[in-house]
Amino acid sequence: MLPAIYRKGQGYITRVPAAVCIGLLAFYGVIQLYSYLVGFDWGNKAIGGFAIPIVEQPLNVAFIVAAVVTIIGGTALFRFLNRPKTVDLLVDTETELRKVTWPGWPETINASVVVVIALIIISLYLAAVDFVLSRFFGVIL
Repeated sequence: MLPAIYRKGQGYITRVPAAVCIGLLAFYGVIQLYSYLVGFDWGNKAIGGFAIPIVEQPLNVAFIVAAVVTIIGGTALFRFLNRPKTVDLLVDTETELRKVTWPGWPETINASVVVVIALIIISLYLAAVDFVLSRFFGVIL
């Protein structure tokens, strides 16, 4: 029996990206764990001559450990994202994001142009200061 989802239907816009980001990070960790364990003799040892379907790789200790860690991690992720405090935070975040007045395209483009121009001016200034100081210290030293 699956546990009930706290405040089901609320906070979808914030729950899903949080779950995807944390899940991708955990999946990357499991892949690294598998790669690390395969480097050991005992980790790469085939078990029973079975092959993993689809990828046609032999079943080994490293895969079993990675699969167990994936199941435990997925369960922990579900439980973490279903805690009342976490759900309340994500639902409240979504509610606040809906209240924000987002800028239109013209305002966004104008602000981006200002940022790019400021970036160019600052980088030119820093390049000039670097050039002058390098020449100055090159003469002194």
